[in-house]
Amino acid sequence: MTDPEKGPHGSTAFLIDAVAPGVRVSRRIEKLGLRTSPLGAVVLEDVRVPASAVLGVVGGGFSFFTRSMDWEQTCLPAFNVGVMDRPLEVSVEYACSRQQLAKPIARFRRSAIALPT
Repeated sequence: MTDPEKGPHGSTAFLIDAVAPGVRVSRRIEKLGLRTSPLGAVVLEDVRVPASAVLGVVGGGFSFFTRSMDWEQTCLPAFNVGVMDRPLEVSVEYACSRQQLAKPIARFRRSAIALPT
């Protein structure tokens, strides 16, 4: 926060080296999902940040964050569609190869099966 009185709009985005003096990075936090996206805590204590490290403008961190979230909200559904693709392929392959009553089960229509009411 570069201007705490402005709340989220008083934040600034910047890049600093993880080994800079005053920067502490925790060990990787284990998660149930998205294991390819590492997560950990970053603690900054008396870190000097040069003006050249600011992303965008001072006080523009909230805008930078919301643009990043727009990108993430686009990528996460794409990831899930990719994850669902393989089980769908396997299911279709199974339904086309599994025989019942001398024909593949994929040929049976769901509406032809009496479902309990």
